Amino acid sequence: MKIRNKITFRFTVLVFAVISLFSINIFFFSAQYRHEQFYSRLTDRAITTATLLIDVQEVDSVLLKIIDKNTIVLPNEKVEVYNSKGEKIYCSNENDFSCISKSLLLKIKREKEVRFDGGKIELLGLNYKTSAGEFIIVASAYDKYGKNKINHLRTILIIGLIVSALLTMVIGWFFSGSVMKPILRVISQVGKINDRNLNIRVDEGKGQDEISHLAYTFNKMLDRLQKAFDIQKSFVSSASHELRTPLTSITGQIQVTLLKERTKDEYSKILQSIDEDIKHLNQLTNGLLELTYLSMDAQTIRFEKIRIDELLWSVRSEYLTQKPGNEVLLDFNIFPDHESKLMILGNDYLLKIAIKNLIDNGCKFSDNHSIRIKFNYTENSIILHFNNNGIPIPEKDMENIFLSFFRSSNSATISGHGLGLSLVKRIIEMHNGTIHVTSNSEEGTSFSVTLPIANN
Repeated sequence: MKIRNKITFRFTVLVFAVISLFSINIFFFSAQYRHEQFYSRLTDRAITTATLLIDVQEVDSVLLKIIDKNTIVLPNEKVEVYNSKGEKIYCSNENDFSCISKSLLLKIKREKEVRFDGGKIELLGLNYKTSAGEFIIVASAYDKYGKNKINHLRTILIIGLIVSALLTMVIGWFFSGSVMKPILRVISQVGKINDRNLNIRVDEGKGQDEISHLAYTFNKMLDRLQKAFDIQKSFVSSASHELRTPLTSITGQIQVTLLKERTKDEYSKILQSIDEDIKHLNQLTNGLLELTYLSMDAQTIRFEKIRIDELLWSVRSEYLTQKPGNEVLLDFNIFPDHESKLMILGNDYLLKIAIKNLIDNGCKFSDNHSIRIKFNYTENSIILHFNNNGIPIPEKDMENIFLSFFRSSNSATISGHGLGLSLVKRIIEMHNGTIHVTSNSEEGTSFSVTLPIANN
């Protein structure tokens, strides 16, 4: 069911329920009022008859009947008077059959007042006491006009209820249409947006309502999508270029070599050059594979408790084995008293990639191919500072330093493909950590990595 139909249906049901409750109350209280009014008239009629018959000496039963015939009476009205022995001493209409039983007379005498509604006839019994003795008065009649009014009121209320429901449905349909109009406008605008026109934005309007907030939220999502698409396009373009460069170099060298016969030394030099290009291509491919691995859902990657000092020593050993011409210094001058301050929750493989890339980056850009890793900690975090004394990163490049395939303007003479720091940032963020960089000519370049302690 569409939202517009739901709003119309619920609005109609709600209004119908309120009007129904209101109509039921009107009918109920009107019926109660008719009932009380009719019995009040019966009471007046009964007491008047008893007073004239019993208390007024000049009036006897014959005269009272003459008076009753010339008095406006209720439909099927009859007044009967009984003495204390239950003997009838007066009846306003002798032609009607009396249905007053002995048990009813005893009940009236005991309870003082009895009311009985028999449908067409309503009856009132009173225990009437005077100086002349105790009497029982029974008055009955049919409230024709009162019941007709109530029936007429019921008909009006039912017809009014049906008409109100239909009017409410129509009004609700137009009302829900006006409510849905801004939503439909947003839906229409969103439907026109695709991967080829992500620059289009939904009109947020000038209001501060939920629809404006929805449009604003959707536009923020589009901003993120557009940024992701731009990064993807840039990534594909850069990856294609980086892959094409060594392949073009290899192809060119092979084609040139095949043009004529070469000496053994010339073949050796060409093969060495091709080998370097293949190594570079292999490093780039590994980097792309690692980026793809990091794009996986973090829940599919296994995390476990790791001692950061042991991890640093292990990475240092592996790195120096692969590149023995560099120097990696570990500074643990500030060391915790308890082992728990050294534990982090992470993936050993990924953290090794991140630390190895930071070490390799520091050694490549350092003047003496050396990097110092300084350990520190707080109550909730472990902090690692990767410091090198190489040429500083230009200020204009600082904000792009962690983008894939980005290379600083002062790194043209240094080998690399611009994936290392991008990998590092993704890995650190996957471990709920942060990474910041500072760089100047006096202190060199420092990457600060903060990781949460496992117990926290």
